[in-house]
Amino acid sequence: MGGSRNSVIAGARGERALPGAQRPAPSATSHFTRRPRTESRPAPRRPRRVAFALAVLAVLAVLATVAPQQAVAQSVTTFISNTGQTGADTAGVRATAFITGTGTYTLSSVGIFVGGFTSTPRGQIYGDTSGDPGSTLVATMTNPDTITANAVNTFMAPSNTVLSASTTYWVVTSKSSTTDGTGFIVSVVGNGNPDSGAAAGWSIGNARFKSDIADASWTSNTFRILFEIRGTVGTPATGAPTITGTPEVGQTLTAVTTAIMDDDGLTTPGYTYQWIRVATDTTETNIASATASTYTLVTDDLGTTI
Repeated sequence: MGGSRNSVIAGARGERALPGAQRPAPSATSHFTRRPRTESRPAPRRPRRVAFALAVLAVLAVLATVAPQQAVAQSVTTFISNTGQTGADTAGVRATAFITGTGTYTLSSVGIFVGGFTSTPRGQIYGDTSGDPGSTLVATMTNPDTITANAVNTFMAPSNTVLSASTTYWVVTSKSSTTDGTGFIVSVVGNGNPDSGAAAGWSIGNARFKSDIADASWTSNTFRILFEIRGTVGTPATGAPTITGTPEVGQTLTAVTTAIMDDDGLTTPGYTYQWIRVATDTTETNIASATASTYTLVTDDLGTTI
């Protein structure tokens, strides 16, 4: 029966041709052949793809901190100063605002005109909250080895203290103890005019006063500290993040930041992310909670650009 798969069943009686025998001519009216059995299989499912253009960058990666590496030599600049004006000595906790320009800056030191003093002074930089020094301490300066009375003294900033563009900060002077501000005397001036040569976009803002460190309230004041803000200008970062991954529902996309470079060097840079869903009519929607470097595509992403 070795030829059974290809045997022909013929005639009304259904006689089977034996191996080696002469096969009868097939009937013109009843000719059948066996065909290989076939199994019904479901058609393969196509993955649900997202209209996703890898060439279109739709993830925001904002460089939050760009600081020059120590090995890169840069010139220290006095961004703004009013120490060339004539002031008068005063005690108490004093604060004077300054506003940065449009670049990114690394603070190196603050010069403060110190009058007569009997206590160890302290110089600090604070952020702004509703027009007053806020609760955000940006930096506590390191005092010079020796404080010189009636002169500008240099208070050094911690390494990699970055000042953001077009932002209000406050120079705050007090004594090192946390009891009161007496004994630390600075010179102040009654106008906000900076010395000539200020960096583009920089200005001196309002002044505030309070009687001691423990006092939580600030009082508006017309007398500004005599100070200088010094540092270096950071060059803007170049490059952009890229997106990798398969544009299919259930797959994970990744924002890769290795292409972002900076001539000054990147020292522990920080990034923030927001994944955006772009509809066919170009309407952009921030995807809720999609603020990490990775994003897993969901059904709502079908037919959109991410």
